[in-house]
Amino acid sequence: MVRSWSIVLGIGLGLLGLAGLGSTTGGAWMSWLDVILAIASFVVAATVSGRRSTGATVTSTTLMTDGGESSGPAFVSLSLFAIWVIGMFTRDVATSMIWWNFAFGCAYGLLTLVSKTRHRRITMDRTDDATKGHRDESGRWVA
Repeated sequence: MVRSWSIVLGIGLGLLGLAGLGSTTGGAWMSWLDVILAIASFVVAATVSGRRSTGATVTSTTLMTDGGESSGPAFVSLSLFAIWVIGMFTRDVATSMIWWNFAFGCAYGLLTLVSKTRHRRITMDRTDDATKGHRDESGRWVA
């Protein structure tokens, strides 16, 4: 999932950078940084493992503690937020360009949060067949 969304967001960020380079309102520095971060997004997509989950159903979601594949989108997100703040202070870039950087920063932030969750399948092996046992007074299964 991180791979596909990194590619989609990278394409969008690259188009934003190219649109900014073609505009006459100034702020070429932000457009070039957007293009560089789009390339970084493609690098993130290339380095993320392509393993797929083998479980048919997802019944539990836990938070990964090692960061895993979320460090790439987090770097792009924090970079976009820094560019957004600098753009707000300098005001030499079109307002729409500044706020598009904020929107992409939020999207990469959401991708970071989603990539931190890991899905695992929980299976329970239980025999409730009456011919193989019963429950005693304490509720334990006795064969």
